[in-house]
Amino acid sequence: HARIAPSHDLEDVVQHLWSVGWDLRDGAPQRRETLPHPNVHLVIERGKSAIWGVHTTRFVTTLEGRGEVFGVKFRIGGFRALVDAPMSRLRDRSLDLRDVFGADADGLESEVLSVDDDAQRGAIVETLLRRHVKRVGDDTRHAAAIVDDIAADASIARVEDVIARWSMSSRSLQRLFNECVGVGPKWVIQ
Repeated sequence: HARIAPSHDLEDVVQHLWSVGWDLRDGAPQRRETLPHPNVHLVIERGKSAIWGVHTTRFVTTLEGRGEVFGVKFRIGGFRALVDAPMSRLRDRSLDLRDVFGADADGLESEVLSVDDDAQRGAIVETLLRRHVKRVGDDTRHAAAIVDDIAADASIARVEDVIARWSMSSRSLQRLFNECVGVGPKWVIQ
C-alpha cells in the first residue's frame, strides 16, 4: 500500500493518490475491510475501473491471486471541480469513467496499469485530471474546512456544535454537505 501526495496545482482537488498491490497466489484469499470516509475515489483496477461516491458502510473485499489497484482520493468536495452535480447523487454509487472524462477515459486503465512505478501512474492520472478540472468554488473550500475541523476536534459531537462554531443555520449546513460532501454532517461526525 502506498500514498502519494498530489502535485501542488491539484491540492484543492486531490487529497492523495494511492495504490494497493497483492500477490496471494501461494496463499489463502484474504478479506479486507476499510471504514468509510466522506470522499469520492477514482479507482483503476483491471476490468473494474470507476468513480466511486461516498460509501456509507464499510468497504469489504476479498483479495485473492495477484492484483493491483491505483486510485485517487479526492478532497472533500474536490470532485465537484470535475462534475456539476450534488455529491449526494453519488452516495453509494459509482460512475463509469467515460461519464466524467468522455473519450479521455479510453485506454486510461491499460495505460496506468502498464506502468510499475506509482509516481508515473500518478503523473498519467494527474494529466487527465488537469484537462477536466474546473474552478474549485468557495463553497467547496468551506465544506472541506468544516469536515477537517470535525476530524481534528473530538469535542464536536453534535450537528449543533458545528452550527454554533461555523455560525450557520441547520438548513445551510445540510445544503452545503448535500452539494459538496455527499453525506450529512451527522454522518461525518459519527
